[in-house]
Amino acid sequence: GVERGGEEEQVSRKEPVEEVSSVWLDLAGLCREGSADRVKSALDAVGLSSLQGSGTPQNAKLINAINTGTTLLHVASQSGSAGAVGVLLQYGGDPTLRDGRGRTAYLLAQSRPVRDAFRRFMAQFPDAWDYKAAHVPSPLSEALEKGRQAKAAEKKAAYKQAKRQRLKKAKQLVPAEQVGREQVSEREKRARAAERRMALNEQGRLCFCCQKSLAGLIPFEKFENKFCSM
Repeated sequence: GVERGGEEEQVSRKEPVEEVSSVWLDLAGLCREGSADRVKSALDAVGLSSLQGSGTPQNAKLINAINTGTTLLHVASQSGSAGAVGVLLQYGGDPTLRDGRGRTAYLLAQSRPVRDAFRRFMAQFPDAWDYKAAHVPSPLSEALEKGRQAKAAEKKAAYKQAKRQRLKKAKQLVPAEQVGREQVSEREKRARAAERRMALNEQGRLCFCCQKSLAGLIPFEKFENKFCSM
């Protein structure tokens, strides 16, 4: 487990000092921008080092200081910066601290990557904090992440396969549709030809019996219809 000694540390961890400094404000700005590398560089520049979850009073005073009811970890979490959350936790950020509305940083996370940053740290350092108090539900182990990635890959492959099948089916339907259009076109042609024959017949230019042209012939009539022969 992780040892945390010193009364001063306990006070600063459980009841952080209300301290506003230019360094804190600069770090808050970097957390909002979401640049993990710049947050790490800024922490290194002021003499802090990665704590690997061990914590020191010096780091707690800066990283866990509360400004207007929030800590840097709250700022990074609410801003959606998973990388900055990971860096702050590595440098001693306390996930059990609550903002002015009683919320821990984890509760402000709006995306899976940010929540995963807390859970990943929990898996690496299970005894660093009271994760139940921090509302971090469970650790995200490397094996669990690999399983999730494999499942996502399978889902993606299944989606691609289904898409290929839909495209193949669509290509197979095209000839049938073309045949249907051709059949409709042929029916239209026959219908138009019949209409022309009827029109010519009404004009007396076709034999009523065989539908041959009466041009050049002397037809005989019967019951008002014209015929080319007896």
